[in-house]
Amino acid sequence: MGQLCSKQFAGHKSQIKGCYPKNPSATEPDKGNVQKLSMYALSNPDRVPVIGAYLQSEIEKDVSRRNSNRAIVGTKILDEVTAACSAEMTLLIIHIVKVIDTLLKSPDVRLKIKGTETVRRLLAFFFVSVE
Repeated sequence: MGQLCSKQFAGHKSQIKGCYPKNPSATEPDKGNVQKLSMYALSNPDRVPVIGAYLQSEIEKDVSRRNSNRAIVGTKILDEVTAACSAEMTLLIIHIVKVIDTLLKSPDVRLKIKGTETVRRLLAFFFVSVE
């Protein structure tokens, strides 16, 4: 029974890894797996900070390894999870800010642009939430 449950409800790491495309030059995550990850996060709000921390560490590794495409994909996954779990934004904010910092400090212009887009989305969320 335990094996069935663990296979049916894979942990956050394997779900996140499934969101990354097989093609290293791709810049779009696997939409179906991102939706599954978002549903997992919505169903398990206590896991949201862990998901955010893992995505942050993956993005930081990708930036340090100069794997820009993978860092962009990771940021898109984080954006999708953030959009799906807006009620848990406070649990994700520290990871989002650290990812933004990492992207903006990168020498890669595409990552700086992605960081700026993430800042814009974050600000839009807070300004819309306040109204």
